[in-house]
Amino acid sequence: MRSTESGRMSKALVFGAKGKMARALVPLLARQGWQVDAVTRSGRDLPEALADMATPLPMGQTRAQTIRAGGGYDAVFDPMAMDAAEAADLL
Repeated sequence: MRSTESGRMSKALVFGAKGKMARALVPLLARQGWQVDAVTRSGRDLPEALADMATPLPMGQTRAQTIRAGGGYDAVFDPMAMDAAEAADLL
């Protein structure tokens, strides 16, 4: 189990859970002991191959809302491009 300096499990958020990046990344993170939340663009269920390794997280109105809804992450992976306003919302 991977943990932070405070002793809690490391937590990752993966956007695009139905895509190629997630199909490679989620199993890798799970094997290394990360707690993984995953988001699909449409808010649908996770792909069957990832369902046992990640917890589905509904997509908020913005990426920042989605990240906040998950209660904080040590790492966030997002393969989708964003504009300046979306990027500023994350800071």
